[in-house]
Amino acid sequence: MGTWGPALFSDDIASDLREDFRAAIAEGLSPAAATDKILAEYRPDPADPPYAATVWLALAATQWKLGRLEVRVRDAALAAIECGGAITAWLGTKDEARRRRILADTRARLLSPPPPPRQVRRNFPCTCDWQPGDLAAYRTLGGNQIILQVQMLHADKGGTYPSLEVLDWLGPDLPAVELIDTLPFARATPAYLAGLHRSFAATPDLAVRMSRIMLLGLKTHTMKGRFRPLGRRRSPPERRWPTSGNAVLLKDFDDYLGRVLGFR
Repeated sequence: MGTWGPALFSDDIASDLREDFRAAIAEGLSPAAATDKILAEYRPDPADPPYAATVWLALAATQWKLGRLEVRVRDAALAAIECGGAITAWLGTKDEARRRRILADTRARLLSPPPPPRQVRRNFPCTCDWQPGDLAAYRTLGGNQIILQVQMLHADKGGTYPSLEVLDWLGPDLPAVELIDTLPFARATPAYLAGLHRSFAATPDLAVRMSRIMLLGLKTHTMKGRFRPLGRRRSPPERRWPTSGNAVLLKDFDDYLGRVLGFR
């Protein structure tokens, strides 16, 4: 299980469960049927209190927000808080106090009346027609052209996402084809790296790691906007990246390019 913080949804299982429940409601299932489907898939096991707590709390919080909180789910989530399963992994850590506050807030919310039921729209999966090695141009909000190279593709329940690196080019027009093939990759600027928390200082190849991007939110219609395939390829890396890159939402892509690479 991947967990990166004390918040309820700073966890791969919780995040996936939230999306699965929303998808079930969007497909027309009743709250009871959607709950049964989720429980059959995620199987909260009383013999594993931390995992069971993750499932019940994620499901209860999602249902409450959507105005579809089931009593059985609420009671199981409250029990997970009371029995200690929801705090076990944080005992003795720097995040213990914050986790306790989050659980207290969650408990109070679950005991309060939920909002009216909200409409849940069907979420169409992310798509990516590019392949590793493909090059694509992207027009920034500032009107400049940059060049992206696809390094890897990743797929999960939410669709397919490209991991990208940006070639070291920024200008109103694209460079000559011969130059594109020789361009190095852009790297995070010294000013950006200097502003990072000191805990990052010992990270190997920090400038490289911060320059790698896993772009989330690409869909058929968004790929036809400021993106333009160049119909050219460069050889992808001979070995896989140690990570998939920094997850960046499409709506935040220009901000990330500006802050990290200085490309605007």
